[in-house]
Amino acid sequence: MSETALLLVAGVPLLLGWILALVEVAVRIDLSRRRRLLWVLGLLLLPVIGLALYVLVRPYSHDRLRRLAHDGGDMAAVAFVDAAERHARGELDDDAYRVAIGR
Repeated sequence: MSETALLLVAGVPLLLGWILALVEVAVRIDLSRRRRLLWVLGLLLLPVIGLALYVLVRPYSHDRLRRLAHDGGDMAAVAFVDAAERHARGELDDDAYRVAIGR
């Protein structure tokens, strides 16, 4: 395979994914400034590894969840996901989590 073909097959998609990840991190309002800065630094300093990590572990936007739930009419799912995330972060203890999810 020629160098040009390899660049087109591997390099261009990686570059586009990297640019899209940088733009997504920059415009996300659900991430704190510190988390956005850490993601941007990771993407800039370790482009391939940073992109792979971002795609695999990026936090899902609450705005997107709410939009999906609003379109489908299932706000209970959004409340459940929000409670689970707050519990994972330690903002809710076990009892408060059970109350939040209705158990």
